Amino acid sequence: MPKIAGAFMEASERLSVNLDNGHVIFIPLASDTNAARFARVLTRKCEYNPRTDATGIYWRDGPRLSFDEIIEMIKGGSA
Repeated sequence: MPKIAGAFMEASERLSVNLDNGHVIFIPLASDTNAARFARVLTRKCEYNPRTDATGIYWRDGPRLSFDEIIEMIKGGSA
């Protein structure tokens, strides 16, 4: 299973997730499905730039996403 090598927020309120196998996953955090869960990030009430521990992404004082949740989100689920 790939590991998360890094993640950052883009100007378009899209999360860019870089995997150690070279793939990049883009997740629109402002979409109708994700907006409520990521409101603290989008309104900058927590640190805007995410961190990773290779198995997930998290924001200090904000939400956390596991690798499995990220895969579910790109498959079309709401995680």
